[in-house]
Amino acid sequence: MIEVFLFGIVLGLIPITLAGLFVTAYLQYRRFFNARSKNISFRGGLLIEINRFFSDALTFPFFFILVINLGRNKEN
Repeated sequence: MIEVFLFGIVLGLIPITLAGLFVTAYLQYRRFFNARSKNISFRGGLLIEINRFFSDALTFPFFFILVINLGRNKEN
């Protein structure tokens, strides 16, 4: 039974990691940079590094804290 859970974890990690790599590459190499895109690119790279050392259980809270909280700071 544990093999099913491990298989699901592995299959869940692969697309999340690949999506993070593609988003970071897109934000890094697109032509027009502004301060916000550089900030998100840095944060996307940070999430990939965090994902390397910790499980995905920590990645999603970091994503919501770092990326979504960015919009709240600009309103104030």
